[in-house]
Amino acid sequence: MSATTKADGRTLPWRIFRRTVKPYALAVSISTFVVSYAILAGAAIGQLLNEFPGQLVGVAGFAAVMLLWVGWWCQRDDWMAHGLFITVGVWAGVWAVVIYDTTWTSVSGWLAFAWSVASGGVAAGGVRQEQR
Repeated sequence: MSATTKADGRTLPWRIFRRTVKPYALAVSISTFVVSYAILAGAAIGQLLNEFPGQLVGVAGFAAVMLLWVGWWCQRDDWMAHGLFITVGVWAGVWAVVIYDTTWTSVSGWLAFAWSVASGGVAAGGVRQEQR
């Protein structure tokens, strides 16, 4: 199924430059861009996200964002699927580092966990669609 499919249940009727907007991919790409920028700019929560472990997460986040955005622009669902898959690890990494570095009650850590679970669900749904 291409990125321009109209009614596949995962897209909005929005079109930008003749390309259909996929709402979750848009949301996770923006949030991943923000957290990756914060990490690489040294403005992330805790100390470890601003050091080596976090920088790896930030670089992986930018790779995911580029796969999502370029995949959308080039109408390549496979690139977007890889980008979504990487966001699972990015957000799980943010969760692990924030929880380890701060406290188990960190709201930012648990929001990162929620992004990871949501990305995993969307990525798994895409894999199941392709298997049909």
